[in-house]
Amino acid sequence: MRIAIVHYHLQPGGVTRVIEHAVRALDGGEERLLLLTGQAPETPLPAPTVVVPELAYDTRRPADPRRLLEGLLEATRRHWGEPPDLWHVHNPSLGKNTALPEVLWRLIERGQRLVLQPHDFAEDGRPANYLRLRRAHARLRPATPWEHWLYPASQGVVYAPINPRDAAFLRAAGLPEARCFLLSNPVEIPPGKVVDNPVDVPVDNGRLWLYPTRAIRRKNLGEFLLWSVLGEEGDRFGLTLSPRNPQERPVYEAWKAFAAECRLPVTFELGEGGCDFPDLVARAYALVTTSITEGFGMAYLESWSLGRPLVGRDLPEITAHFRAEGLRLGHLYPRCEVPLEWIDPTALEYAVRTALDRLSQAYGVPPFDEAARARVYAAWVREGRIDFGRLDEPLQRTVLRRLVDSSAARSEVHPPFPRLPDSEDLRHNREVVAVHHGLEAYARALRLLYRRTLEDRAPPARVDAGQVLSAFLAPERLWLLRT
Repeated sequence: MRIAIVHYHLQPGGVTRVIEHAVRALDGGEERLLLLTGQAPETPLPAPTVVVPELAYDTRRPADPRRLLEGLLEATRRHWGEPPDLWHVHNPSLGKNTALPEVLWRLIERGQRLVLQPHDFAEDGRPANYLRLRRAHARLRPATPWEHWLYPASQGVVYAPINPRDAAFLRAAGLPEARCFLLSNPVEIPPGKVVDNPVDVPVDNGRLWLYPTRAIRRKNLGEFLLWSVLGEEGDRFGLTLSPRNPQERPVYEAWKAFAAECRLPVTFELGEGGCDFPDLVARAYALVTTSITEGFGMAYLESWSLGRPLVGRDLPEITAHFRAEGLRLGHLYPRCEVPLEWIDPTALEYAVRTALDRLSQAYGVPPFDEAARARVYAAWVREGRIDFGRLDEPLQRTVLRRLVDSSAARSEVHPPFPRLPDSEDLRHNREVVAVHHGLEAYARALRLLYRRTLEDRAPPARVDAGQVLSAFLAPERLWLLRT
């Protein structure tokens, strides 16, 4: 089986890591892989790789679909003498290259079979990409309705979403069940120290609650700092990585300044400066997540294989699949609640209204009405308590100052502190991850996906891109940290 794996680049990052895992998982099998990328990788991957420059990001000048198609086909002909049996395309509708969706249609018209794997969506917080895609559609294929152009669902086209949320959104928009294959990312544990007995971690210098993440806004730093206020005497809290994106730096630096001002027991950038990450993990009492949104949710899997308990915020729309596999996550909390009366109602109403207005303007959709704002409050507020993670940084800091200044107020937070799983759950989860998310399991899943794509004989369907957008923009999904 000849498989062409297509992605805009092979620079370090999540998608590149997934591609590398796929190459390693299929090594030794009957598959013959060719990596097609728009930019030469910094570190070569263990598979033949061809750079097709027209596949790179086209944010400065729209790519030409004719040249991109010719580049892809020529690369495969030079390698195999003919096109592949199957194309595996990563993030095809993200809008990083606006010619790519049109190229997919032209491949379909040639009878080619495609696996389309969306890791991220332009509809999910990337309005500039989305509007660029709309302009590309109007330029390249105006006779096809926009709603049916972005997500082709022809015979021999199978989607491989990486989480249950995305799969549900695509199916609700018209993607047939037979063409929707939930494909989890594999988990690979780096060499180094793994704590076999998770309860016997030295705590002579205080318990270390470690948040192994790059500290961008959606990671919800304010909530991590909240737990540092409520921890026990001697507890230490650490964040591993600072943001790479310059636009994220001001928010990050503001949190650092706030933590210093309030003398919180938080250390930033623990994972930088030549840090031995496995050793850092081994010294942690527990790993923490307070993220308010994820694509795949690797944090919910990696910790167990490292021998560390994971505590913090649950994201049920992401973790539902993991739970179905047997992962025990009942100790995580889906909401971090504080009294609504702590929040200035005028400031809250302004923040919600502004966020919804900004969202509608960014995506070019009609303004959200009062009913939409009511749906926001229904999701945020329950029995006079609001989810802290839904607030933006200024509102979160208002709550944190109250907690810093008043020990009595701290009893009003629910849960009172992240709960640890017991040792048996940790060992159980470690086994679940090994069975369902190791490279062998990933190889089986890929081969089943490829076979389903090659054997697909179902009639064409239509996926409504407008419904996908509506699903992502649903008012109850609003988080101010994403606006």
